[in-house]
Amino acid sequence: MVLYFLAYALIAKEREYIRVELFARLLGPEGRRRLSIATRLLVLVFQAMVAWFAWRTARFAALFETPVLSWPEWVFYAPVAIGCADIVITEAIFLVWQLRRVELPASQSHGVLS
Repeated sequence: MVLYFLAYALIAKEREYIRVELFARLLGPEGRRRLSIATRLLVLVFQAMVAWFAWRTARFAALFETPVLSWPEWVFYAPVAIGCADIVITEAIFLVWQLRRVELPASQSHGVLS
């Protein structure tokens, strides 16, 4: 799970998302922009929820220790919370840029939903 969230954080920073090309082609430029904003909001809300629940779980797990290493068990949940928080920050920055219509150089823009 930690690898998944850290990999997604890297993908989000590189702006390479899985795109819904067939549906997006049916929309005009303003429709594609709205779809892109809605998709970004959906990802942001989902990752924020995962970060929140991982944080709460880590706080609860801090009460326990691993039987072999005697480490607190929160160390297993902290990377997920940190990875999701990183994704939320990245997505929020890109959302602000989208809402302000900030254009990125062509080499950084890869498709319809980015």
